[in-house]
Amino acid sequence: MGFQGSTQIGGVQRTADFLEKATWVLAIALFVLCLASASFYTTRVPSSDAPAPTDQPADTAPAQ
Repeated sequence: MGFQGSTQIGGVQRTADFLEKATWVLAIALFVLCLASASFYTTRVPSSDAPAPTDQPADTAPAQ
C-alpha cells in the first residue's frame, strides 16, 4: 500500500511523455500534410489565346 503513490507518479510521468510525443508527431504530420497539399495546388494562368474575363456588367439585365 505504501508504493501506490510512487506508481501513480510514474504513471503521470509516462502520460505526460506520451502526450508530449503525440503532440510533436501530430504537429509534424500536420506540417507535412500542409506541404503535400500545397504541392498539389495549382493556379490557373490565362493563356494569351483566351480572352481575359472582364469585370464589366453584362449588356442585358436579367428578366424580372
